[in-house]
Amino acid sequence: MLHVFAAGFALPKDDNFSGMSSTCAVTEDTKDMGGYLRRLREEAGLSQRDLADRLGCHQPAIARLEAGGVRPNVETLRRIVEALGLQLELHAVSRDTALTAGIPARIRRG
Repeated sequence: MLHVFAAGFALPKDDNFSGMSSTCAVTEDTKDMGGYLRRLREEAGLSQRDLADRLGCHQPAIARLEAGGVRPNVETLRRIVEALGLQLELHAVSRDTALTAGIPARIRRG
């Protein structure tokens, strides 16, 4: 089960890969998310190309995502985790709760 805790952040709409934004500025949040998705992909024994094939996109889109250069919207995140054999679960919490818990816009595995 993959849990995503969000504290009031906007997810941009995609221009090229269904549900993914175009290239965005790399931030700690996008690097953390991309790195976590990379670890999940590797744990599933998939290459970037394998995951791209399952999602109907090209391998460079997965590389950009894992490098933190793309911020997926919720639907794309759901498609990615399901392609990895996981289930996406979202929890809405107040910004204060998220900041206190140290989980603003971060992914946690439960």
